[in-house]
Amino acid sequence: MKNPSQIILNVIASFLSGVIVLPSAAMAQSQPSVASPSSATPVSANISQPKFGDMNIHDRNAYLKEVEKQDFPIIMQTFLDAGRVEHDDGKQDMVRRILSGAMRERTPPPAFLAQLKAFIEDGSNTIRERDQMIAALGDAATVESESLLISEARVLTDKSLKDSAIGEIGGLGDLSDNENLAPPLNQLWLESKDQQMLMSVSLSMAKISAPSSINLLLSAALASARLDNTHKRLAKEALTTVYRKNAVPSLAAALANQSSTSPQAVLAFSTLAQNP
Repeated sequence: MKNPSQIILNVIASFLSGVIVLPSAAMAQSQPSVASPSSATPVSANISQPKFGDMNIHDRNAYLKEVEKQDFPIIMQTFLDAGRVEHDDGKQDMVRRILSGAMRERTPPPAFLAQLKAFIEDGSNTIRERDQMIAALGDAATVESESLLISEARVLTDKSLKDSAIGEIGGLGDLSDNENLAPPLNQLWLESKDQQMLMSVSLSMAKISAPSSINLLLSAALASARLDNTHKRLAKEALTTVYRKNAVPSLAAALANQSSTSPQAVLAFSTLAQNP
């Protein structure tokens, strides 16, 4: 049998050992993890105060410039929060314009474009939000945004959103003279049978005025009405909107070896007369 005194000493030693060890273990467990600056606090959380509606013009502009610097997903989330959390349609509209500007200045990564496509096609999002994103694509007027816009115009089943996408295609020529936008428009002009789509496409073709687009419109406008009256009529109407000087070489070439009274010469002359 063990000595009772020894048993008591062992218990005290065990107790003291626990008292010494436990605090150090607790301190180790309570140490905060080291976070990188980007993961500590989202920038969007820092740029939401004070409320946008209470800011003066100077502070609003500073806020929007800060938003513009952010990555595309953060700008998108700021757009959503403005409507869903802050219920501020005015702020949401401004952030949508910021997103368009960011897409013009920086090429969006494919992952973000895929996210945007999924958002527009997701019926659980509001019609207004989806329509705003369609407008953002149109206002950006880049090759990437044009491609997604055309895709959405083809696949959307909601009539109001489909009409919106088609309308934005017709506005591309008002916002950009980038001739890299022309090939998809030319292809759509040749392939589509939808009159509304053809009208929008022809307007942007005419206003961007890439040589390939002008040649297609001239050919359609001069074709026999019995073959394709819709293309003929819309091409003639679109040519009345030509105003950029890069259309001049194609129109001048259409005059070569033509009498002044030929249909081709009359059409080319009338179109050239619109150029200042």
